Amino acid sequence: MGRDGWANRGNYSLNGIALRDQVLTILSVPPDLSHETRTRLIKSMEKWEFEPHKLPEEELLACTLILFDVLYRIEGMEEAIGVSMKQITPFVHHLRRIYRLENSYHNFEHALDVLQAVFSYLRAAGMVPPLSILHIPGRMWASSRPVNSGVLIKSLGLHELFVIYIAAIGHDVGHPGFTNAFMKNASTPLSEVYDGKSALEQMHSQLLLRVMRHHGLGVVLDHPTTGFQVRRLLWETILATDMSVHDQFMKNLKAVIDGQAGPVCFRQSIICQTLMKCADISNPSRPYRVAKHWASALMEEWSSQALYEKFLDLPTTVQPNYSPISEAKAQVFFISAFVKPLLDLTVQAIPAGVTIYRDEVVFGSMYDEPSNMDKKTEVSRN
Repeated sequence: MGRDGWANRGNYSLNGIALRDQVLTILSVPPDLSHETRTRLIKSMEKWEFEPHKLPEEELLACTLILFDVLYRIEGMEEAIGVSMKQITPFVHHLRRIYRLENSYHNFEHALDVLQAVFSYLRAAGMVPPLSILHIPGRMWASSRPVNSGVLIKSLGLHELFVIYIAAIGHDVGHPGFTNAFMKNASTPLSEVYDGKSALEQMHSQLLLRVMRHHGLGVVLDHPTTGFQVRRLLWETILATDMSVHDQFMKNLKAVIDGQAGPVCFRQSIICQTLMKCADISNPSRPYRVAKHWASALMEEWSSQALYEKFLDLPTTVQPNYSPISEAKAQVFFISAFVKPLLDLTVQAIPAGVTIYRDEVVFGSMYDEPSNMDKKTEVSRN
């Protein structure tokens, strides 16, 4: 396949996916889970060892809906949002169909992994109920501390919790399996539309909004008093996953921690971005076998891109997986340069929410400082 065929692949998400009623006929709802299977999935998501990449299709979807079900056990959530769980189900199924199955890393399994991480952070901070609440039909839950009660994460209300959930499950929807740097160098239409600035993240945001509106979630996006802030928060949260803006984000977070809080909407944005970024690059903080899977999956995706860059005679913008040593060195750099500094700073902002997961990161300076190529390619993680 030539330059035009592959380089335009990132364009298919917005132009090639028709949001029409007949498309939804393929979105079949899987059969109801047995009590034993549901209990097993709930138990698996209570652990930081969660491994969505090992689950069959119907259980991937079930886990996603279980996590949303927990969110809806918060008192007043459905009334505040105006969206029911019955609407969430087809929305999630639709998203699943437009995550590319061919991607070894940027796929629906990764999206569920990020959502489970977000839930884990929020649960540790006392912002959402435990999964065990689902064993009790009809049981509802309320936080013991009111919104804006002094703790930074308590600036999040019901709308903000809903946004971070939606952002987590939809933040990479339609991902073509290429990085922003490749899209720009290949002069893809998607990159040109967004002037090479966070093209993928902007596409994910726009596609997510379309799917939301198609399934009736537009009520929360277009509410006359809160809709603008919800849309803006969703956009800002997803765009924060672009590693090219990481340095500026870290400066903003440090400023908030140092007392430059600003208006409540700014604090809400920073906290949602923080949770999203920590979850998006949480893999190295998972147990070793889990972290190794995700590292290998990312390197596989990068290796495919590197081969295609060579075929198109484009600059190499990612580090291909030449050996286990090169994979390990890439992870060592990424942990030291991005993951650990982010988690260390986040612990100051949300001590109850992230500390136990930050402490899972095992890092040692096993190698010399990576070359400039290593540094350049690692920033291309998204």
